[in-house]
Amino acid sequence: MNKLDLAEALIAIADTGSIYKAAGALHQTSAAISKKLSKLEGHLKTRLVIRERKGLSLTAAGQRYYHEAKKAVNQFVLAEQSVAQEIIQPQGELKVVARQYYIQTIILPRLSEFLAHYSSLNVNLDATKVPLDFDSKKMDILFGCFGSCAIKANNLIRKKIGISRYGLYASPAYLKQKGIPAISTELLQHDFIAHSFRRKPELIVLDNNEQVVIKPKLILSDTELIIQAALSHLGFIWVDEKIVFNLVAKKKLIGILEKQTQQLVNMSLFYESQYKFDPKIRAFIDFFIKSPI
Repeated sequence: MNKLDLAEALIAIADTGSIYKAAGALHQTSAAISKKLSKLEGHLKTRLVIRERKGLSLTAAGQRYYHEAKKAVNQFVLAEQSVAQEIIQPQGELKVVARQYYIQTIILPRLSEFLAHYSSLNVNLDATKVPLDFDSKKMDILFGCFGSCAIKANNLIRKKIGISRYGLYASPAYLKQKGIPAISTELLQHDFIAHSFRRKPELIVLDNNEQVVIKPKLILSDTELIIQAALSHLGFIWVDEKIVFNLVAKKKLIGILEKQTQQLVNMSLFYESQYKFDPKIRAFIDFFIKSPI
């Protein structure tokens, strides 16, 4: 029994929604695919697929098997490529979604080197301003830190590529007027500028998971506007340090409670699990994992 062959049949059925389409995708007959499905269900002694009027769907057991089998098949394909030393030149359009400040500070400075390696590839960067659920029709890769919002999709894989921090910042003029807080509880006497995309805009998380709940004085839906509000001396902000690095270096913003606000967050790439890993997605992921952030 070739278990990999049976797994590939089930994966194709799930991905296409029918035995007929799965047969076409694998260049086999419908009878062969149906036989492999029956053999797999017999081997596992459980039903994997439900046949309905509108098509086929996976049972709960089928869903579990599908996800794990797809990972295994991907690894097998990669192993084959490694042994054969197969080199596939990435080509076509790579769609990457990230917030503007990640594109400006992380992707663009490295993009010239990346494209120099892959001359047949072009990159479409979408500088979205709000967190998105993963949509494979609109993106190949979702890039950034998404610790405070949910990124949901079936078969979504997350690759950690670095670590960033969230800190508290305010303008010198604001701190001169309001005073510099020495302990976390003193934040309650200050004006907080919050981001509306967070599930709890009033919540600030410091190191050691210390939580400070403070009613925002101002709530904005855009990170650039939040920074501008801080530069306009309207209050303090809680943001990724990479976003305000240049402003801090120029002393236009000052860190607050720096020894207490080193909350680490993972910077990640999200992409959809695939039967055959798209070379252009692999190229981007490998490059940014190897290139330190």
